Amino acid sequence: MAPKQLLELVHHQTDLDYLTHFQALASVNLDIRNHGPTAERLLRKSILELDLGNPTAALQAAHDAVVAAPHNPESHYQVGIAHVVLAFVRAGALPTAQGGDSPSASATDLLAGAARSFGEAVRLNTEDEEAVDDLAVVTLFLAEHGDEDVLRGALRDVAPC
Repeated sequence: MAPKQLLELVHHQTDLDYLTHFQALASVNLDIRNHGPTAERLLRKSILELDLGNPTAALQAAHDAVVAAPHNPESHYQVGIAHVVLAFVRAGALPTAQGGDSPSASATDLLAGAARSFGEAVRLNTEDEEAVDDLAVVTLFLAEHGDEDVLRGALRDVAPC
């Protein structure tokens, strides 16, 4: 049950309109350059980067959103989502965009980072059922697959084709 739930954390669009997404990302980047970074702009950038297959850039934008608004649970939640996607990438279960960076951290460390971020999101908003559920899913997945090689194999097993 947990592996399927973990996969559900990864927003995977098969019918992505790349032109629209690239235009939206360019617009957000222009807004950030012209008007400065805000948590809202940085979160939007993070989501678009994930959609386009750039999880490293998504994580950086989400981290920047946390810096801009450290008490915003959505910023912490987005850091967690980026960590989950990067764990799948590290395991070789998901590709990155052409020229995208492969994470240097282990899949175990990436999922542990996701758990910490989801935990902070829950601490900041105890009524966020999605963050509570996602924290439980990641924590359980880590507990069930403690060894790095086993964890990578499990991530590959539940990844989309």
